[in-house]
Amino acid sequence: MPDGVSMLALSGWLGSGARLVYVARDDARMMAMRDGLARLTPQVETHLFPAWDCLPFDRLSPQGALVGQRVETLARLAEGGAGTLAGPGAGPGAGVGAGAVLLTTVNAVLQRVPPQSYFSERSLVLVPGDSTGPARLCDFLVGQGYLRTDTVRETGEFALRGGILDIYPPGHGAPARLDFFGDELETIRDFDAATQRSGGPQDRLVLRPVAEFQLDEASIERFRTGYRAAFGAMASRDALYDSVTAGRMHPGMEHWLPLFHEELALLTDYCADWQLVLDHEADAAIAARFAQIQDFHGARQEPGDDDPDMAYRPLATDRLYPAEAEAETLLANAVRMMPFAAPPGEEGSDAGGRAGQVITRAGGSGSSVIVEVAQIIAAERKAANRPVLIAVAGEGAAVRITELLDPHFGAGASVRVSGLDHIEPGGVFIMEWLLDHGFQTDGLLVITETDIFGQRLSRPRARRGRGEDFLREVSALEEGDLVVHAEHGIGRYEGLIIINSSGGPHDCLQLVYSGGDKLY
Repeated sequence: MPDGVSMLALSGWLGSGARLVYVARDDARMMAMRDGLARLTPQVETHLFPAWDCLPFDRLSPQGALVGQRVETLARLAEGGAGTLAGPGAGPGAGVGAGAVLLTTVNAVLQRVPPQSYFSERSLVLVPGDSTGPARLCDFLVGQGYLRTDTVRETGEFALRGGILDIYPPGHGAPARLDFFGDELETIRDFDAATQRSGGPQDRLVLRPVAEFQLDEASIERFRTGYRAAFGAMASRDALYDSVTAGRMHPGMEHWLPLFHEELALLTDYCADWQLVLDHEADAAIAARFAQIQDFHGARQEPGDDDPDMAYRPLATDRLYPAEAEAETLLANAVRMMPFAAPPGEEGSDAGGRAGQVITRAGGSGSSVIVEVAQIIAAERKAANRPVLIAVAGEGAAVRITELLDPHFGAGASVRVSGLDHIEPGGVFIMEWLLDHGFQTDGLLVITETDIFGQRLSRPRARRGRGEDFLREVSALEEGDLVVHAEHGIGRYEGLIIINSSGGPHDCLQLVYSGGDKLY
């Protein structure tokens, strides 16, 4: 089915109170579904659970902000149990009976996570008037894996200056500033990490663990015992083993997550009675993921450098990832979305979506293509009286299309709407909805600005943050590709090499510049 129909189908289930786990084939599909549901069902709380942005058995750790999003979602699910995900930021009506959706990816659902008990005693709720005091709060933060710094800029950092405590909790879009009078918490405010300027007051702050494991005495001893049992006594010479023994973070140590917990769970254990929905082509993505896990595990077992500090000892694949048979059982009752109608006799239901109208003059001059669009709208009014919705990416495109349609139907003929609830039969409506291609159902015809102009006239303004545009999939590069470094400009990618630095080995991208200069 077209993307827009998939979003409509999910929004219909959610509107009836369903609780869904939507498994997208990749991050781009997950974010597209998030944006679509935010437009179609703003009253339903939507949560994200992304996968780690590193390869299986990597020497790199996932981004702190991404781990924070995962921890926040798991903690909320653990607290809610079989209930709803309602919480801060939920839209009007979110809560009991409003439905809930968890958006994730194939890579995320095929990886084990900490058990629900991990979050039961590791969350702290602060409200104005609390008497915990900054000193005890700092001790709590250190125990949860936060890093003390002079100035808070990144997720998982905190700084104490007199009676002011700055914290950047995982899963939050901005850090928080706590103002104490003695041990009493007077105010909680968000602030901008770049300018350090305070924002509006907040009525509560929830602090979660920074990582999916902790380096406390029990988990360190559990890791040491498990590591020696898996790899022998000689493994105690590893840099990873030494770092964990000393209670220090080590690059890529998340890939030994099973050794920090007595047992692990799966994401679906947090929402066992929720309906799983698989994206189109998710099955192919699942097969590719299992092949990737096996390939990288095999590569890490090949003999490497003689230096023991460079040794990489991967756990068995089923310690961190479910086996294929386990995954088949897990996904056996999932609803699978398909882009075509079910064959006669096959089980399944038709969402009623079909490809949209073909605009032959798409991408041509504004006047010629808009004449064809006006003809399509007139035909719809005459034949079926279906409403026509024009989906645009931003304000500029909405204004431009309105100006082009007014001469054909009169000023004000096209109505700006914020959701499908405001659409009536026979009308022409314009709504911000990020769709590449239109579609049609028995009761609605959707045309996108891409269908009309061949491209988007404007792109939505995206939030920019440090590291958001960093290269996350090294496997997408081939040796000899040209890349652009933010500070050093155009260079040639010459593959991955291992460099021993800061107490451990690192996989580094090697870039070569004019004159033979190299950047790692």
